[in-house]
Amino acid sequence: MSKFKRYCIATVAEPKASINSIVIQVTLDEILPFEDGDKISSEEKYTTHGVDRQGNEYSSTITVDKTVDAIWLREGNRVLAPDVVRGEKVQIYRNDQDDRLYWSELGADDTFQQRKQETLSYAVAAFDSTEEKTEHTAENCYTATLSGHKKIFILDMPNVPGSKGHIRVTADHAQGEVKIEIMDIVTIKATSEYYASVEINGGASLEMDNGDINLKFDKISLEGSEADFKIGKTNWNGDVDHKGNINNTGKIKSNNVSVDKHDHPETGSKTNPPTPGT
Repeated sequence: MSKFKRYCIATVAEPKASINSIVIQVTLDEILPFEDGDKISSEEKYTTHGVDRQGNEYSSTITVDKTVDAIWLREGNRVLAPDVVRGEKVQIYRNDQDDRLYWSELGADDTFQQRKQETLSYAVAAFDSTEEKTEHTAENCYTATLSGHKKIFILDMPNVPGSKGHIRVTADHAQGEVKIEIMDIVTIKATSEYYASVEINGGASLEMDNGDINLKFDKISLEGSEADFKIGKTNWNGDVDHKGNINNTGKIKSNNVSVDKHDHPETGSKTNPPTPGT
């Protein structure tokens, strides 16, 4: 017969001490059905007195707690133990080989709905199938974490064999921010305050076959060695300050008058088109 088996139903007396903890304290309802008082950890000390065979008096004190520790029984791909609350029912398992107790969530009563904050985290193995047995870590598993404690969602896809690099998506509800990071090269960030930023640390290209681009900003800065624009007509509203040389192969007009060839009424002279020179 199996040494590991269902033991009893228990009540949570002390929940996890932290998000990453897997140990809780429980009262074994079916083993101690007549236990009175609140289902909380409560240590009691008992002292006995006596005389040993040599006639010497002695005393001995022991500490007894009506709750016991139980270790979370990992469930599938789940990484973090459920955030059970005091008074919630859980299933207890026992390993007869070492007398350890293990627990899993039951969801059998309304106390399940009393959870205030929870954090769920799942991991999926993503390393090369030809590798020998390897410990699952954040470097070889895809992970998804949804935390009511930190008000955050994280999808993390590390740079594993066969992938194109590390991708991480973070939705921080507390900060009102969504961020997408791709291979430490591209970072796209948007906030609930109508602000967004895109950071590209490597080469990039943008292609559009059709559609409109509408931008509204306080200031724009472009820097590069060369820029090519092929546009049928460009309309500029506002002042233009230019530094550097201008090489023009078409006609230039100012107030609808050709700059290349025009009359000067005040002098009666004419300005002719420029001729090539040095």
